[in-house]
Amino acid sequence: MLFVADIGYAQGMNDILARFLVVTNSEVDSYFLFKKYMDSKREDFLEDTMMAKLGGWVGGWESLEED
Repeated sequence: MLFVADIGYAQGMNDILARFLVVTNSEVDSYFLFKKYMDSKREDFLEDTMMAKLGGWVGGWESLEED
């Protein structure tokens, strides 16, 4: 099963899966490629990791505004 409770659904997952579907033209292959991708990128989709990345990005914008 692909659903992982601590991740749930993050916006943009459907875009990633759609790319696999366009390339493979197979729902089965796309599912397994997406599953493998999500297994390898799991940490990037956890809320704490996402918030930490966004916090650094927002901080970068704030320094640009000061100039």
